[in-house]
Amino acid sequence: MANKFVHIGLGKAGSSFLQKAVFKNLPIKYLGKNGESDDINELILSLATDSSFIYDDCKFKERLSTVDAGKVLISEEMFAAHTFTDPELIAIRLKRLLGDDVKLLLITRNVEDWLNSQFMYRLEMGQPDVLHGADAWCKKVIKWQKVGNPLMQIYYSKLYDTYARVFGSDKITVIPYEMLKKEPNKFYIELDNFFGLDNGVVSNSLLKDPVRRYKKRMTADHYELIMKIITNRRKPNFIKNVLSDADIEFVWRERLFINSKKYRYKLFSKIISQVNSDSNSPARVDFDMKIIELIKKSNYQLDEIVREKYGISSQQQ
Repeated sequence: MANKFVHIGLGKAGSSFLQKAVFKNLPIKYLGKNGESDDINELILSLATDSSFIYDDCKFKERLSTVDAGKVLISEEMFAAHTFTDPELIAIRLKRLLGDDVKLLLITRNVEDWLNSQFMYRLEMGQPDVLHGADAWCKKVIKWQKVGNPLMQIYYSKLYDTYARVFGSDKITVIPYEMLKKEPNKFYIELDNFFGLDNGVVSNSLLKDPVRRYKKRMTADHYELIMKIITNRRKPNFIKNVLSDADIEFVWRERLFINSKKYRYKLFSKIISQVNSDSNSPARVDFDMKIIELIKKSNYQLDEIVREKYGISSQQQ
């Protein structure tokens, strides 16, 4: 039975919830994101970010040797991303570090839902690549299939194949995020099985950190307001209740909305946290269906394996 476990993503597929409300409460030494040890978190992230010129296996192994635990869990959704490093290099580094005594966990998510969540996150953060709208963003980034592309991880069947080449497919467990939303108890039992725990251990761990959203959700009203600001690119009267007059004058006089992610983030996050919304429905955008179908086709084989195993897959909404 494996004693080392790695949750490789996806990001925007329940990773924050798992890290904050599940993983850190299990009877397993948790070393991943939102854990307690900042130094080892930096080492874990270095697997996905550092150039081969500076990455140091020995330093990581030395730090792991100080961990007094039978079972160890690492979680970092950047292991699925192409933001800094090719995932195959990340997989090779993990294999060198952890050896064969390891199991990998991959959580997939419906393509439209994942893209929507990724877009809203980048919009709230004030990222310039989303300011021209969801469709233009998606088309531009999907065509750029290189390291640095934040969307490449949604080709999760290729991601699975990459890790399977390094570790073997028998080492990888794939669970759809949709199971967590629709059949949470079944999802928790699958996690029990993955970690080799008795049934009920994962669900009971939730009692130590009640299930809740860790951030206020952007609603349809918030999205409409933000898009009005982007479209107008001037000081609209309806943001006077969001920022102080001095903030408004500074942001728009210096054109920081256009030139600074910091001030876009300040404005957009204040809208989401402070502006009351009449609508409780989450913000959604429409994407080019040709792009959606292209991605779904790429993921079809893995989705069918998952559907056959669980009766549900990320092809379903």
